[in-house]
Amino acid sequence: MADAHFSWAGSIRAARRVALLLEGYTFEDYGSRITLTGVGLRFMGRRVALDAGAVLSVEADYGVFLVPWGSLHIVFGRPKI
Repeated sequence: MADAHFSWAGSIRAARRVALLLEGYTFEDYGSRITLTGVGLRFMGRRVALDAGAVLSVEADYGVFLVPWGSLHIVFGRPKI
């Protein structure tokens, strides 16, 4: 039987150029169910967006850990207005 893997994500605008982000992943690792949850902010410009946040895991087998995360998004070509 195949293991079930799930992911979910959402964002909501907090201001004209700022959004709140929430992402989550759940998967099986050597028989243990692992769940990762990420929260962060997206700062949006006209052609560039920057994400900053942290991923949190609270698992009995792995303990509690918090990992910083960031990403850069660049629009190539003509931006849609």
